[in-house]
Amino acid sequence: IFMANELAVYIKEWKSISERMLVVRRKISEEWVCFVQVYAPTEDSLVEEKEDFFDTLQETVSSLQCKGRVIIMGDFNARVRNRRGEWSEVIEGCGEETHNDNGRRLLEFCASKWDDGIQYLLPA
Repeated sequence: IFMANELAVYIKEWKSISERMLVVRRKISEEWVCFVQVYAPTEDSLVEEKEDFFDTLQETVSSLQCKGRVIIMGDFNARVRNRRGEWSEVIEGCGEETHNDNGRRLLEFCASKWDDGIQYLLPA
């Protein structure tokens, strides 16, 4: 995560979770926001590597001590098909004509958090 030097004073903490994940907690206006920056394994990575990544993401998000917003961003190496009927709670907008395994994993992650009362939407 890059930011201007003058904004660094607003960072309360940062933590490297793995070589693929970083958490930064910073204040924006009067609200604390947790940013989870990710770089997911590529589609052709081993299944175990992908499972480890999404398990770590799940554990990380569940353990955050953030009372404000949580923003998960980065490269999920995911392609998400526009299947609003199947994933209507997490897909907002168009999507693609195709999908991949990482896309399915991302949708499942978002849907599981929705079930926990947390709203995750994939942008249009």
